[in-house]
Amino acid sequence: MNTQVLPKERSVFFSRLINPNGENEPKEDGSSIETEGKVKNKLLSMWNNVKYDFSGMKLRSNFSKESPVWLLGKCYRRVESPASDITELGTDVAAFHSQGDLVAGDDENFEAFKKDFLSKLWLTYRREFPILNGSNLSSDCGWGCMLRSGQMLMAQALVCHFLGRNWRWDPEGTLCTREQFIESVNHRKIIKWFGDKPSKNSPLSIHTLVTLGEESGKKAGDWYGPGFVAHLFKKAVKLASEENYEFDEISICVAENCTVYIGDVLQECVNSEGKWKSLILLIPVRLGLEKFNSVYGPCLTALFSLKQGIGIIGGRPKHSMYFVGYQGTSKFFEIFIITN
Repeated sequence: MNTQVLPKERSVFFSRLINPNGENEPKEDGSSIETEGKVKNKLLSMWNNVKYDFSGMKLRSNFSKESPVWLLGKCYRRVESPASDITELGTDVAAFHSQGDLVAGDDENFEAFKKDFLSKLWLTYRREFPILNGSNLSSDCGWGCMLRSGQMLMAQALVCHFLGRNWRWDPEGTLCTREQFIESVNHRKIIKWFGDKPSKNSPLSIHTLVTLGEESGKKAGDWYGPGFVAHLFKKAVKLASEENYEFDEISICVAENCTVYIGDVLQECVNSEGKWKSLILLIPVRLGLEKFNSVYGPCLTALFSLKQGIGIIGGRPKHSMYFVGYQGTSKFFEIFIITN
């Protein structure tokens, strides 16, 4: 955790802790009140960093090279004899197997999985960014996890749209061709769209999302549910198209009551000229009351085998996750996540 030296003006705030009756307490003015708010914000940020910082934890992974793993429509597995039964992927996933890309190999295959996984954009808690609208918060630590998960989901959709599902991040690679240069520019542009600042150049920033949430009664510091976040991104993308031409051909449709109406999709995806726009389809649904209901397992694993899938966001207050793949069968499986 990074510690910071607090300014001298903090004496007004601490004097109240030491002398609650207010005797010999310095008079407050506008600057001292503002300083008090900044000190409280810094202390809250420091506490959240201690409470929610998992960098020191060792997470145990049960990843196995022997079992196939699905990662957003791609299957990575070892080379096996022709007699091997593909139904080990799960009968439900086997039905979708023709739609996924099968990557064969041994160590090379494992490296291919790592490159694919590491190419996903990771957006997580930040602090010391510009103050959020209507608050004195400059950090989303402890409350913005679902917004960050939603940003990762949207980032994956934009990467697939502008760069393609087969694109891989190579930090040490050199830009030898015009195509590689364009891909690098688009990759940086996508990251910039999620920048933590109130700017038209960052239309999907947490500042934009919080501002849009105020229209529905949410404010900075509140917890945002996955369904609410889906509607926020629908508004954000529509607003982004006014200043960023790249969003002109992208549309988001959010299913109502777990039902996708074709009429709503056509209304969102067909522009005034009758041309089809790229669709991001978001379906809010609850998969259990207190915990995950295993009856949804086969359907969930089948979704991860679709090339068109961009993942799942979910969780509970102060603990949101972005689900991107799984390993195992439809009944006994482990999900790969990118968490905050």
